[in-house]
This record gives sequence, structure tokens and C-alpha cells, in this order.
Amino acid sequence: ALNPAVAIIDYSARCLAFLFTGTTNLLASTAQNKEKTKQNKDSDKSMTTTQAMVGALQLSFFLGSALGALIIVFTQPLLRLMIGNTAGVSSEVLDAASRYVRIRALSMPAAAWIGSAQAACLGMRDVRSPLRIILAAAGVN
Repeated sequence: ALNPAVAIIDYSARCLAFLFTGTTNLLASTAQNKEKTKQNKDSDKSMTTTQAMVGALQLSFFLGSALGALIIVFTQPLLRLMIGNTAGVSSEVLDAASRYVRIRALSMPAAAWIGSAQAACLGMRDVRSPLRIILAAAGVN
């Protein structure tokens, strides 16, 4: 039952991919507008890079929290949907799969936030910071 439990989390996390694409595009266009404003010396009231990044991180944390809560609430129906006929599956296996899904669902806000932060760095043309963060996380792990 680990395979369906992993699939539930992976498929759910893919639902957040639009955040990362949107964050990259938003930060890239904001940075480009900032450069144009500097060249034209206009006092444009467009969104600053900091405002765009904070907004994207807040939205990703909120949506990650909501998705994690939905997964926790609907763990059993999702597992039944993925496994199919649960009559042949022992209750110990289903309980272990449920615990796995619920524990991983608690990390959805962090996963969404980290993905958006990485996308924001890429949108600001900063490729070294995400690399350092990933290397540090791998070392800690």
C-alpha cells in the first residue's frame, strides 16, 4: 500500500506546479519592469520585486496548507480510490499507508513554499542560491 500512498502525495504535489511557473514569470517580469523603469526614470507604481515575492510565498503557503488539510481529511477515500478493492488488503497495511499519507500531507505547506522560493530565485536570475540551498538540505538530510 506504500505505492498508492506515494502516488497520492506525488499527484497532489503536482497540482501546485502552476504556482512555480507563475512565480518564475511574475518575478521575471517584475525584474524586467524594474530595469525599464530605471532606464526611463519614470516613477512607475508597478509592483516591486519584493512585493511580488512575498505575495507568491504567501499564496503558496496558503494553497499548500489547504491542499495538505484536504489530503488529511480525505486520506481514506483517496487510498480506496487508488487501491481499488480493499477487501484483500489487511487493516495494518491500510493503517500504515494512512499514516504515511497524513505525515507527508503535513509537509505540503513547506513543499509549496520551497518550490515557490526556488522559482522566485530563478525568476530573478539567481541560480546559485537554490543550488546552495539544495546542497545544504541534502547535507542535513
